[in-house]
Amino acid sequence: MLGDDDFLSEHALSNVISILNGYHSYDLIYVSSTINESALEEDFGYNEITSRDEFIKHVGIMFTFISGMICNRDRYFDLPDNNKAPMLEGSFLMHLYWQLPLLKHGGRFAIINNNIIYATPDNSGGYRLFRVFSKNLSMILDIFYKRKDYTSIRVRKSSMFFLMNFLNNSHKTRGFGEESYLPDCDYAFSDLNIYQYCFRFFYLYPVLLKFSQKLKPLIKKIMRK
Repeated sequence: MLGDDDFLSEHALSNVISILNGYHSYDLIYVSSTINESALEEDFGYNEITSRDEFIKHVGIMFTFISGMICNRDRYFDLPDNNKAPMLEGSFLMHLYWQLPLLKHGGRFAIINNNIIYATPDNSGGYRLFRVFSKNLSMILDIFYKRKDYTSIRVRKSSMFFLMNFLNNSHKTRGFGEESYLPDCDYAFSDLNIYQYCFRFFYLYPVLLKFSQKLKPLIKKIMRK
């Protein structure tokens, strides 16, 4: 699936097809992207991963990027419960109903680390950013995973860090709907100790984020675990 505002590097499609036509049949392939057009790459390799946990550990919140995931359509329709999940209409994350069953039941994944997708920056919006990537995302994850499952924890933790980039930032949020985000974020992240005992403070008082630059090394260290 490819978003209507995202573009592939010149030879990306033919190279991806060569991977898909190879010996292995993958359930999901993650494709790296960039918002800097000059950073697009033509030649690339890929890493095969057979662990769901390792795959989602690497991908994190980018699992929700519609243009960054290649789904095995035939494998999806072979799954016994591919169409039994009640869809959350208006979630802005409908593509996860393709991806999450393949992640849950799949056993062969790949990652293309090179930037072969150019994601046009600053041209999306009109929806409630925090609600989509906190409450809506969590509600969909809850259909497929328990809250204590590694996949749910990893994706939601990654989303929590992702949304912090938009706190107290009117420039980044000017195209999105206004919202009172704390109840939605509490719904999504309250079981995460790192949120409950640390980062909720910044969600509650986002103006203090400008004094938190020293936390960046800590955040990166946490994300590597």
